[in-house]
Amino acid sequence: MGQDKTITNIITGTAVFLGTQFQRSSSSQRRFQRRGGGWQRCYQRPLNLSVSLDWIRSKLHHSSYLKNGQPYPRYQWIPLNHWQILVLYNSVYWGFTNYYSFALNINDLSSLLRLVLKSSCAKLLAAKYSLSSQAKVYKRYGSSLTDPVSGLTFVKPEGSSCSRIKEDEPEINTPQY
Repeated sequence: MGQDKTITNIITGTAVFLGTQFQRSSSSQRRFQRRGGGWQRCYQRPLNLSVSLDWIRSKLHHSSYLKNGQPYPRYQWIPLNHWQILVLYNSVYWGFTNYYSFALNINDLSSLLRLVLKSSCAKLLAAKYSLSSQAKVYKRYGSSLTDPVSGLTFVKPEGSSCSRIKEDEPEINTPQY
């Protein structure tokens, strides 16, 4: 086993697995537990699970949503309709947020994904409709990149970003590129 995967101190150390950081909380909870014939005070430090945003950035980079740290459009989706592009970007967003729904920093993850994916989608729509900038895309389709035909919009999380799964999106069959 590699040294980076070995926890040397379980109380203060952290472990990382699939982009999730496991560590003990810095604050302890006090409770009483029955031991033998009496009560004993027990101190617990709950386990915190948080998603590594650097891990997410690397995943977005390897999936071609980021290039040199900046949002980058998925040009292989240009032949698709506007609503199909929105469905694909929304499915990427919901996939990440549902997978990491247990994380303490889910709102940070949601903000990062929304910023990167929305900008990437706007750049793709700018290329598709021969618009010169994202600003022109936002001016034409609004801040949520609404499809004029179907009315479908880019995902707008309500409250906790992954408190629900988006089920009202239309099914599509897209070619694999």
